[in-house]
Parts: sequence; structure tokens; C-alpha cells
Amino acid sequence: MLQGIWVEEFSGGLDEAEKVFLSWFLVFLRAINAIASEKTVASHCSHR
Repeated sequence: MLQGIWVEEFSGGLDEAEKVFLSWFLVFLRAINAIASEKTVASHCSHR
């Protein structure tokens, strides 16, 4: 299902595909950052 969407995006134009890729990439980085910060805060709290 996702592969079909990606194929449509790339066939529709590289600019649109780049926008979708960058937006998802930023969301992915934010999620990793949030998870990492939560883990560090949790580890600090558990040690105390």
C-alpha cells in the first residue's frame, strides 16, 4: 500500500516527493529526539 503511494509521488514529480520525504524525515527525527530525551530523563529519575 505504501509502495503504491511512493510510486505515485515519484511519478507525479520529484519536487512533491521531496516535500513528502523531508516532512516524514523531520517527523522521524523529532520522534527519535523525543524518545531519546524521555529515556535519559527516565534513567536519571530511576537512578535517584
